[in-house]
Amino acid sequence: MRAIGLAVVQLGGGRLRAGDRIDPAVGLSALSPVAQAVGPGAPLAVLHAGSESAWERAAEAVRNAITVAAETPAASPVVHSKVTGDAVDEPA
Repeated sequence: MRAIGLAVVQLGGGRLRAGDRIDPAVGLSALSPVAQAVGPGAPLAVLHAGSESAWERAAEAVRNAITVAAETPAASPVVHSKVTGDAVDEPA
C-alpha cells in the first residue's frame, strides 16, 4: 500500500517536504479491495491527475504496485497487536 500512497504523492496529493503544496483535486478513488475478484477489463482504481504526464507516471506506479493473480491471497489479520495500559498483546 505504500507504493499506492507514493503514487498519490507523485500526483501532488501529498507532501515530500513540509512546504510542499497539496492539490486536493488529485488522487485515487474507487480502488478495488485486496482479494476482490475482478474481471477482464475491470478498473482496479480511478486515477485523478492534473496533467497527462502526471497521469502516465502515476498510472505506471499504480500498475507496478498491484498484483493480479488467479488465486485469492491469504487473509492478513485485521488486528496485529493490542496495546493496553502496560502491555502489548501479540496474537498467537
